[in-house]
Amino acid sequence: MQNIKQKSARLVLFALLIVFTVFSLVFMTIEAGHDCSGEDCPICSLILTLQQNLRLFGLFVAGTAVFGICIFNNEKTSRAKASYFIQPLSLVSHKIKMNE
Repeated sequence: MQNIKQKSARLVLFALLIVFTVFSLVFMTIEAGHDCSGEDCPICSLILTLQQNLRLFGLFVAGTAVFGICIFNNEKTSRAKASYFIQPLSLVSHKIKMNE
């Protein structure tokens, strides 16, 4: 049950991030040629904030990808090392005779 809740929470979070990204890009595209009211223009301020958020989101995605690759690579090499150093247990390795 916990696994289903975690999956649904991940999907909702992913959907929200996609919706945020799409709406941010659409808003910036539509309002790119607006009539600026000067130095304290709220639309320009919002566009700058959205640009900063999209850059941070891009850095987050890149960092997460690098972290995932490092974890995957570390897990892969640790399994290879473990299989090299850990010998399987068998009757022969314990020198047990079964002559009876």
